Amino acid sequence: MKILINIKNESLKRYSKITGIQFESLDTKDTNDAVAIVLQGDDFQTNLDKALGLDIPIVTVAGYENSQDHQYAIEAGIPDEAILVVRGDMVTNQGEFQFPKKKGVKVNNLMEVCKYVHKNNILPEIYIWLIPEPEHDQEEVEIWRYKDNAEETADRPVEKPMPNPADVDPEFKITNDIRQQPGIQKHDKPKNKQINQMPIKDFTKQYKKIVAVLKTNSGVNSGSIVKKITANLKGFHLEMVEKPASYKCYAEPINNAVQSSNYGYLKDQEVIYSTSGFDTLVIEVEPTQNILAIMESIMPNINYIIHLTGSYDKNKSDIDAWISMGLPIYGILPVEDEEKYRKKYPDLIKDINEISKL
Repeated sequence: MKILINIKNESLKRYSKITGIQFESLDTKDTNDAVAIVLQGDDFQTNLDKALGLDIPIVTVAGYENSQDHQYAIEAGIPDEAILVVRGDMVTNQGEFQFPKKKGVKVNNLMEVCKYVHKNNILPEIYIWLIPEPEHDQEEVEIWRYKDNAEETADRPVEKPMPNPADVDPEFKITNDIRQQPGIQKHDKPKNKQINQMPIKDFTKQYKKIVAVLKTNSGVNSGSIVKKITANLKGFHLEMVEKPASYKCYAEPINNAVQSSNYGYLKDQEVIYSTSGFDTLVIEVEPTQNILAIMESIMPNINYIIHLTGSYDKNKSDIDAWISMGLPIYGILPVEDEEKYRKKYPDLIKDINEISKL
């Protein structure tokens, strides 16, 4: 096996010496028994296109999971086993290999992946047809589902259950009406708001302004902060995470929070909510693989992206990676180490008061 990669000649020689494997340029004509490596950077897509024309196994280091380069590699037909991405504190592929993130990927670790794809002849492949995902089991959802106008008009009226005769005092019962006792004012019990469900893409299209708050540090109490931002903007708080927790800032259990406040949460790409009519949507985002993929699908609707950060030492690399990938960012809202962040990113530091004026 030999490696084809676009790096400087002196690096080719050094890596060959370190690994005992021959490193050559992607422009090499002899591709027999070769594996190509494409590294995330300015020329990633150009180098990947060049490697795809060689008809050999390809290993890509595509930066952060769900980044633009990662998506490009997927669309180019690179199998998951051959794509290395940063996921949390690890650099990993689909699961066969995991390495500590630290400063990057060590050459010997990368050789393990190359040997694997070489041995198993894992080549790029593009599917002409994908198996459609099964529809959600409607029986699992015991709440109303979003419908368009045509479906709404076809709905039958909901029949109200009749009261149990045993529960009604005969003195105040006349057929189906309740006679008021003299001198006593009738007070209706407060009604819970209807819980609704709507696809995330449709839900976000309702708003004039959308602010996404990425909780870069999982240790930060993001719920209370996003609740305050939402209140200042007179908006709606959508929690887009794997396991909702911010509902506790409003009420418990979660359905009570949904019914009693301007709060909703995401479930299987559907928004669970009750109140509507707001101009502003504030989305609390957990940057996991699944959530970021969903966020990407609604990115055209998002006006502002804010990173909610904790420790500077822990979060600096995440901010740098986001910026280096050319992803949009309005500002950074640091909960800790504000001076360090301000020194590094003087034009990006925001406070809640500034965000409340958006």
